[in-house]
Amino acid sequence: MSQNDDKSNRNDSFLTKASERIKGFPKKINSGLSDFMKKSPKEKISTVSDFVLDNAMYIIISVAIIIIAIAEPRFISAASVINIISLTAARLPIALGIGGAIVLSGTDISAGRAVGLTACIAASLLQSSGYAN
Repeated sequence: MSQNDDKSNRNDSFLTKASERIKGFPKKINSGLSDFMKKSPKEKISTVSDFVLDNAMYIIISVAIIIIAIAEPRFISAASVINIISLTAARLPIALGIGGAIVLSGTDISAGRAVGLTACIAASLLQSSGYAN
């Protein structure tokens, strides 16, 4: 019984914190907007350019999705999204591993070499014992 009480207390505290954050979100937007409006035109340009440069990849991907969805409406269908996810699923662990290595150590280990070495090892392990004969 105490485990259920602990879980419900944790869930209640999580929901309380989440609702407080959601309620405070419009205040943060308004304060950030008022701070932006107080800036000089030069500071505004600098702030906007910093935002665009920091989020360029997200902006480019969003624009590409919107353009493709307008040109081909079937692009946003469930079947298309599932197909895209299934096609990228094989490369996702590689990308995450290389990204993690770059972030943690600052060293770029070539993904191509890592995948090539893994393929060679996998191929040698998958060979049948009588293959060389």
